[in-house]
Amino acid sequence: MRPQKCVNVEGANGWQAALFNAIAIGPATGRTLADFCEEAAQAGGGDPRTVISDLGGDYKAENRGASLVAEWAINPDLSFKSISAYRYTEASQNDELDHTGIPFLHRTNTVHPQGGAGESDQYSQEFQLIGSAFDDRMQYVSGLFWFEEESGGRQSISFLGPFAPAIANLFFLNISPSSLTAKNDAIAAYAQVEWEFTPQWRTTLGLRYTDESRDLRVQDYSIDASTLDANGGPAIPVGGGLFVVQRPGFEYNPAFVLEESEVRQRKVSNSDVTPMASIQYLIGDSDWLDQGSLYLTYSEGFLSGGLSESPTGELEPFEPEEVENIELGFKLDLLDRRLRLNGAFFYSDYTNRQLTTLVINPEVNSPSPATINAAKSTIKGFELETTWLATDNLIIGFNATFTDGEIKEFMDEQIRIADTSVPPAAGCVRADLSLIQVDSCPNDRSSENLPRLPEQSYLLSAQYALDTAWGTFLPRIQASWKFDMEFCFDALSCTTGLWFEDEQFELSARLGWTSTDERWSASLYGTNLTDEDYINGGIALVESSGTGGVAVAPPRMYGAEIQYRF
Repeated sequence: MRPQKCVNVEGANGWQAALFNAIAIGPATGRTLADFCEEAAQAGGGDPRTVISDLGGDYKAENRGASLVAEWAINPDLSFKSISAYRYTEASQNDELDHTGIPFLHRTNTVHPQGGAGESDQYSQEFQLIGSAFDDRMQYVSGLFWFEEESGGRQSISFLGPFAPAIANLFFLNISPSSLTAKNDAIAAYAQVEWEFTPQWRTTLGLRYTDESRDLRVQDYSIDASTLDANGGPAIPVGGGLFVVQRPGFEYNPAFVLEESEVRQRKVSNSDVTPMASIQYLIGDSDWLDQGSLYLTYSEGFLSGGLSESPTGELEPFEPEEVENIELGFKLDLLDRRLRLNGAFFYSDYTNRQLTTLVINPEVNSPSPATINAAKSTIKGFELETTWLATDNLIIGFNATFTDGEIKEFMDEQIRIADTSVPPAAGCVRADLSLIQVDSCPNDRSSENLPRLPEQSYLLSAQYALDTAWGTFLPRIQASWKFDMEFCFDALSCTTGLWFEDEQFELSARLGWTSTDERWSASLYGTNLTDEDYINGGIALVESSGTGGVAVAPPRMYGAEIQYRF
């Protein structure tokens, strides 16, 4: 996870911060989470790239893979293709979720000795039958696809603490450790046919059947309290992460032992049939047009459901995401085919769009991320791609996209500190977290913008090809703009405007070179050359902590690449 700048949200009364300020952070440090957040916010004179973190953030991965493509030409009109692939990944990471100098919200699989990197093996096999008929007026492809992924070995631990409250014989450590073993399987069968029924008209029809299953096993762990004291003294759990310890002489043992406790396991399966149909009209050349086409396409898409944490701690399924797309577009070649214009109007209607929310983990009274379905949402807009061969060596590109994303139906749960003088409101569930009580209530988020979807995007580029006796040089410069993007997370953060970025601008450049025999290639490049610091992400847990994190674009960077082909 990228380092983030802590942001205090004025007026936000985070239930989790209130709880742990009272029983741990305040007694141990004499300060509150908001105080530590403000210290982190002011680090570096408020510079957005200067952060304070007690854990840091790192991600390490090792990847290996292999693929094999084989094709057999059965006859001039029919061929058979096999695509086989294997990929292995070993990855570990540390996530700092509170973006302060205290251990408030950590998620790690490297810090504790029993933590471990996750391993994943992926296998896939695809067979394709590709052919033509009727003097090439019909083109078709059909295929079978199989995929299997097995992962395990990764043990993650979410930390709150340790803290030594200034209360006699009390020690605080609240953790949620678990290891995941997952198996995902998918099979699919598909066919697509393109038929040219006149010289100007052609149509494409396709159909795909997909069947996917996800099997998840979660092994939970608990602290062996007798191993918390490095000097071997007793530690008696009293609930909520508090332990009574023998003082003086208690010394925290960060290598405390984790014992296996509950096992949670569940499997879900989803299947769907997704069709597509397209009709295309080819435009002949004219005084102003060299060639072109108009098309209308209807298609459906499917994203499998899965399993997620629930407020009860159980693994609950979330629904598959389905989408219906309509696209009306054109492709035009102009100016002796030196100018190409591609454009399309599109409309996407989503059912059960998969978004992320928070639930209370009842084991440690802390928030856990969970996937939830927004019943109805839409995206509509227009996109344009332009390529102009200005000279024989100079290519200029311009792209533009305009989108309007709307959430129409999205019911979530909002957690807030309860008013104990009155019973919970209708539909709300009250939870007793020892020193405070919270209500989890239905929350209609239908008026929010779709996250991370810019309303406008532009890309302008220029590339020049210079042929010399030493090879071909390709200098390229590119500028991009994005406007009006929302990076909020929970409902309260979306009302603050603190995670809304009205403009992102990046200027980059690259100088490429290819040798005359095309065996050697190299490049020098630079990104974010004007050193912009726009928001490009963040973790906003405002409802639980009253704070959040903001990530900004990486600073100006330079690099070099070299490659040899043999």
